[in-house]
Amino acid sequence: MVVLGSDKSDPASGQLVGAVSQQVAVMSLCPVAVIPVPDGAERSGAVVGTDGSPEAVQAVDSAAREAARTGQDLLILTSCAVPSSETCVERPGGEAFEALVDEHRGLLDRAAAAVKADFPGVRVRVHLETVEPAAEALLRAAATARLLGVGSLGRGGLRRMMLGSVSHRVLLNLSCPTLVTRPAVPAPA
Repeated sequence: MVVLGSDKSDPASGQLVGAVSQQVAVMSLCPVAVIPVPDGAERSGAVVGTDGSPEAVQAVDSAAREAARTGQDLLILTSCAVPSSETCVERPGGEAFEALVDEHRGLLDRAAAAVKADFPGVRVRVHLETVEPAAEALLRAAATARLLGVGSLGRGGLRRMMLGSVSHRVLLNLSCPTLVTRPAVPAPA
């Protein structure tokens, strides 16, 4: 794991995270923890986002491991909010949207069951967001958290040069220590 401080120069200005922390998170082959300047707020719990992908499963495991180590609760969050720009997707209340909600509830149930099986001492809560997009919901939930966990695709070559949109948005708006997990990269043969 690489651990570094945020090089954001003025937290009150909303300026982007500095070049060093952003580039390390983008290029790293291992998990990266970015620690913002402490704001003095009382913090508790860990928050982690999931979309059911292997990268998200790894993020949930890492956040649960940290929650177990520190004796914190864990909130697992997913969002099925429909961006306003996507007019082709049915809105809340419709049959297709309700099927999407059911799918995301199952995703949260599976993630919570895995954490409870592997970390029985961790109190797990789940939240299905239907209004805010994932990044905004995670940032809101993490406003008082001790840790925010997100997964990133981290594939090889050019695809590794980009973070996913959620992890990128989170890193641009750090409010608490944030762990970006990466899938394991196979060793060269």
